[in-house]
Amino acid sequence: MTDDRRVEHRSLGRQPGADEIRAAWPLRRARALYQKDCVPEWFYKAALKAMPARWYPDPQSYVLRTEIDGRAIELKLRTDDTIGREAWLYGYYDRLVLGFLRELVTRLKRANAAPMAFYDIGANIGNHTVFLADLFERVYCFEPNPKAIEILKANVAPLAQVEIFPVGLSNEDAELGFMTGSATNLGNAHIVAPGETREQVVKISVRNGDKLIGTESLAPPAMMKIDVEGHEPEVIAGLEATIERHTPVIVLEILTRALGKVAPLAGQLGACGYRVFKMSGLGRAQQLTRFRNELVLSPFDFDGPCENAIAIAPAQWEVLREIFERHGGGQTA
Repeated sequence: MTDDRRVEHRSLGRQPGADEIRAAWPLRRARALYQKDCVPEWFYKAALKAMPARWYPDPQSYVLRTEIDGRAIELKLRTDDTIGREAWLYGYYDRLVLGFLRELVTRLKRANAAPMAFYDIGANIGNHTVFLADLFERVYCFEPNPKAIEILKANVAPLAQVEIFPVGLSNEDAELGFMTGSATNLGNAHIVAPGETREQVVKISVRNGDKLIGTESLAPPAMMKIDVEGHEPEVIAGLEATIERHTPVIVLEILTRALGKVAPLAGQLGACGYRVFKMSGLGRAQQLTRFRNELVLSPFDFDGPCENAIAIAPAQWEVLREIFERHGGGQTA
C-alpha cells in the first residue's frame, strides 16, 4: 500500500548553487516542521500564504537531494519557478500523485513480465521522469521548450534508460508557435492558438506521435503522462493507433482554464473504453484530522475544477481495481 506517506521519501537537504540560497528563518522553520510531520498540511499552506515574497529563497539554481524507496536522486531546480519553489517547500513537486503512480506501476509490473516504457509528454525539467524512471526499462521524454530542455538534459543525464526528443507531439508534423512560459512558471508554456497574441513566442517542431513511434522504433508505452496545457486532444489524436494497440495508463494534467479546449478528450478516451478519474487531495474538513493529504479518486466529468486525471483501459482495470477502490475510485466499477 503506497500513498504519499507510505512511499519511503526522505529529504536529504539541498545543495546551493554558486550563490547561497537564502530564506527567512520563519519560512525555513515552518518547512522543517512540516517535513518532520509536526504540523498539518492545511496549517503549513496557510502559513505560507501569510509570509511575504521576500522571505522566500533567492532565485538561484539549486539541487534537490531526495531519497525515494531507498534510491537517492537529485533534481536541478530554480526557486523562482513554480515547480522549483513547490519542491523546495514540500520536498518534491506533485509528490502525492507521484507516490500513487509508483504504487500503480509496481502493481502493473507484477502482472506483466514484459519490459515497460514510460512516455513523458511535456516533460518540462524531468520532475516525473526522475521520480519514476527506475520502474521502467525505457523512458521517452518529449519536450520542445528551449527554456526547459537544458535543465531536463542535466536531470536525466545519470539515467541510462531515458531518451529525450526535443519536439512536441500533436496530430500532425508541423512547425507551430510556442509560448515558452512566464518568468516564474515554465509549466505554463504552450502551443499558441490561432489569433492568440503572446510575448516570448518561438517556433517549435511537433510530430504526429504514431508516426514518430514507428520511425524511431520506440518501445510500446505502459504509461503516458501528458501535460501540454490544452493541446491534449491533438496529442491523443496523434497517438490513436498506439493507444488502441497497447492501452497504456494515461496520466493527464487538465487545468480548469483549459477545460473548453480538452472537452474532446471525453469522446476520444471513451471510444477506447477508458475510465477517467480525477485525482485530488482530501477536502479541508478531512485534512484537519490528518497531517498529510491522501489521494482521492472520483469520476471525471470534464465539467469542473481539476488539475490531475488518470485514464484506465479495461485491460488494466482488474489489475488495478484494488488500488482504485482503496482511493475511492471503485464506485464506477
